[in-house]
Amino acid sequence: MMKTLLFAFLCCMPVLAFAQHKTSMETTSIIKLTKPLASPSKMVVDTVFPAIFGDECSLQLGSAQISDEVPGYVIGSNGFGDLAKLQRLVYESDEPYMVTEVFVAFAAFDETIADTYVSVSIFENTNADGSFGNFIANSDSVRVGDLALPTATNVQFSSFKFSQTAILNQDTFLVAVNLDGTYTAEEDGYLGIFHTLDGCGSGNNSLEFFRTNTGGIAFDSIANVWNTPDGPLNVEIALAAAVNTDVTSGSYQPVANYKASISPNPAQDMVTIRFQANQTGRYAGTLTDLNGRSVRHSVLHTGPGQQEFDWETSSLSAGLYLYHIDGPVGRQSGKLMVH
Repeated sequence: MMKTLLFAFLCCMPVLAFAQHKTSMETTSIIKLTKPLASPSKMVVDTVFPAIFGDECSLQLGSAQISDEVPGYVIGSNGFGDLAKLQRLVYESDEPYMVTEVFVAFAAFDETIADTYVSVSIFENTNADGSFGNFIANSDSVRVGDLALPTATNVQFSSFKFSQTAILNQDTFLVAVNLDGTYTAEEDGYLGIFHTLDGCGSGNNSLEFFRTNTGGIAFDSIANVWNTPDGPLNVEIALAAAVNTDVTSGSYQPVANYKASISPNPAQDMVTIRFQANQTGRYAGTLTDLNGRSVRHSVLHTGPGQQEFDWETSSLSAGLYLYHIDGPVGRQSGKLMVH
């Protein structure tokens, strides 16, 4: 079962200052492009890259690797307990628009985590007071072993599609690559993501969530977190978002019946949601508040039969929540009261 970000915590979390990681780094897997990155798909209406990818400096991409003593990647999972890597994107529009797909350029992964899963999420931009923007939607997850890796001369993009509807009403938003389902700081393995070389872009547009040495969660910009001999690491992550201004043409989930039930209801400490998987596929369980923000999320890749998710609810505020089961034939929803 894939772990996911603590969305309720992140959505209201202020930006925390954190001491820089002062460790040896080297940029590996450098690729020289012959032309700027373009949309990985001809089937989308529009594709948004970080603005820096229109500059000449972005014709070289790499992946900063940390020391042999702490193996892994600065942009991607590593021994510092990464939870997510985020990139700020801008799409100027006078009307609501929908993110339908996200493309991420991965540099490498360790076979020890090939059977784990990675996903992406869309958030509103950080607020003026430094708090984190609202959660919008989570993508379908992709098995790490199925991610596209670079060739000798070019990067390859892995696609993350959205069964959930991701509609935005502001020009700036954040794309998070969720790494908390790959491995923990105590386990082997790594997953690297391509980015511009140091000095190409602003490290303040690329962000990260990670676990601290004391077990807490910190959030800051890449520039503030990572220290190099030449100063802060100023890079932009190689990812893009496909957008569509026709929000009525989205892939909305039809209503399904998975015979889902949740108990106890009302809940205090824990709940179990049971459902019937009617065919082999991906089944995602989500608990949201009445503002649509996800507070619990679980994923199973399974065959037909009775399935269940267990969620802790003691840390949730008292009130009404909605639970959703998203599967191959659509979505079933219901209500949960937390005391």
